Amino acid sequence: MINFLFRQKLTDPETCYKLLNRELFKFIEIGERGFGIEVEITAKVSQLQIPIGEVPISYKPRTFEEGKKIRAKDGLEAIYLIGKYWSNDMHYGLIDRWLRKIRFEAASRYLKFEKNDTVIDIGCGRQARLGWILRWNIGNYTGIDLEVPQLKIGNISLVTADLEKTIPVPGGKADKIIGAAILEHLDSPDTLMKECSRILKKGGVLVLTTPAPPMADIILKLMVVTRVIRADEVFDHKHYYDLEGLRKLADKAKLKTVLAKRFLLGTNNLLIAEK
Repeated sequence: MINFLFRQKLTDPETCYKLLNRELFKFIEIGERGFGIEVEITAKVSQLQIPIGEVPISYKPRTFEEGKKIRAKDGLEAIYLIGKYWSNDMHYGLIDRWLRKIRFEAASRYLKFEKNDTVIDIGCGRQARLGWILRWNIGNYTGIDLEVPQLKIGNISLVTADLEKTIPVPGGKADKIIGAAILEHLDSPDTLMKECSRILKKGGVLVLTTPAPPMADIILKLMVVTRVIRADEVFDHKHYYDLEGLRKLADKAKLKTVLAKRFLLGTNNLLIAEK
């Protein structure tokens, strides 16, 4: 089940011994206790698309008479946890994961990532999943959010910052800035847009997606009522923007709109702007 759902090639995910870079645990908050931690760590590392290597060991298992405690219920629990961590995608549910995947694909369709690109991900989230997806195809990735730890691992960096204030990233650094479903959470989007303009290199590209009024608000709140997406993500929305509103924000930040369109049956906006 793990190999099929998480695209791994493991002979035994419940090995007891696991060796990980300490920094990885800052991406994958662990919540299970008991045997469940085996599935949780394996699933969350797999979701970051990190290859797992196996090293043979030898051991002498205890018998039930000697105190071995595992029973059939532990296998059933493992099956439940595999499904749970496949569908929840770190900190989000299945629908949230599907929506984020569609938003990224809508944006990446118009982007060509180069080996030496510096990519900034605005509102990257705790797991900075975009960075792990892109890490082999770009030079450097920086994820920026209010609730992420300051760290660097390989070519992935996380920066703790309030997106409505000055972002602690040098000017003229980024080839591409991506902000998926973040603008609607801000009271002062102008500040973020100006910061993006400052951080971009000349010729650099800003890509934004936002829910599109009026249908997005209605559909998202219905999803909250039916408990298929997280309520805090929806009720934290401050503003919704139509395409003209997004163009005006880009103009104020001295960014040239290259493309503005709707996608996902008109419920989301996509803006691509160039410095």
